[in-house]
Amino acid sequence: MNDLPESFKKQGRWKYQYIFAPNLKNADSIQISTNQPSVEQIIGMNPDLCFTMDKSTVELLEGSGIPVIYLSWVDDNDVKDLMTLLGEVYNKEEQASEYLTYFDNTIHQISTIAETIPDNERKKILYLSYKSMSVPHKIADWWITKAGGISVSNVSRPTESLETDPEQINQWNPDVIIVSSESDITGILDDIQFSEITAVKNKAIYNGPFGAHIWANRGIELPLMVMWTAKTVYPDKFKEIDLESEISDFYEKFFGYKITKDQINEILSGKAKI
Repeated sequence: MNDLPESFKKQGRWKYQYIFAPNLKNADSIQISTNQPSVEQIIGMNPDLCFTMDKSTVELLEGSGIPVIYLSWVDDNDVKDLMTLLGEVYNKEEQASEYLTYFDNTIHQISTIAETIPDNERKKILYLSYKSMSVPHKIADWWITKAGGISVSNVSRPTESLETDPEQINQWNPDVIIVSSESDITGILDDIQFSEITAVKNKAIYNGPFGAHIWANRGIELPLMVMWTAKTVYPDKFKEIDLESEISDFYEKFFGYKITKDQINEILSGKAKI
């Protein structure tokens, strides 16, 4: 019923939200200037149900008599549990089950190959937001490991996001750095504090794909992120996997959208702009 929040639209990066769900363009944005939802506006829309990932919003909406479900996801099992929940909510249990089967089969396929990589050939990988100097989501440890890498940020943390600094990143000395913004690549390469890091010396810094969402973050495209990481970091080990074909099949099956080759390339570049 609602468009993306204004704070998202200002980024200009959510092009494929509108391609996959063009109805969003004619919907209202229900976020006010403080990034809080407009409860008055939501009440006027008379929704059967609201979804939110913000706990304070749950109290806000429930206090106004609006049915609400809180979506909490940190690791891969959360993503799968939520797909089951959404299947029940939308009466699409069969499609949810098909996705779960796809999820498990894809991860098994990649992991089986990844397990053959000797320990001394495994790459140390860092998923980094240079702008915030953080590892944005804990789930990066999971997809890096499943792709055959060693996540340097796989340490105990009190929060979902892990704050870091140049000194710590130098100590980790990753072989590969993955970011979610092209400007982060420039920032890292131009920052003298990172000049001795192996990934920087070898220019092994990659902008992750961006489709309906940032693949590296929590979302339905996580299996594709594992596949992309494996092929990017270990091209020889995963050369038999046709990533473009897998992407095409994925979006047609789970989004009902027949994607073009140019769109696949745009998603893989992570540079799509509205």
